Amino acid sequence: MVRQLIRREVKLDPGQIVGVVREALGILPISARNIRVVLHPEDAGEMGVADGERVRMGNARGELVIHVQLFDGLQRKVVIVESIWPNAAFEEGIGINVLTGADAVAPLGGSAFHDNRVWIRPA
Repeated sequence: MVRQLIRREVKLDPGQIVGVVREALGILPISARNIRVVLHPEDAGEMGVADGERVRMGNARGELVIHVQLFDGLQRKVVIVESIWPNAAFEEGIGINVLTGADAVAPLGGSAFHDNRVWIRPA
């Protein structure tokens, strides 16, 4: 019966799920959220950062604070941030999409691959 009631409520107002997820994420401590920028260890060494440390990552569009995860199987000079965490899950409430845009893709729009040039430095 409870399951049917929840399904009915979600069908009537699917936005309720977003609120519940945001509230749940807000309860988690930042360190438990596992939001990481993956770096090659040699790149991290050149930047003066170590595994698990906080860094500030940004570009001309904006910047955010995120923790480092080292992975030697990653190509050098490439960084990866996986997942689709909402802004509220990030330490300063500013999420990964601050680094990318919604600009139309040439020549006629369509799908964009979000490869973005960023800088990284110790936080």
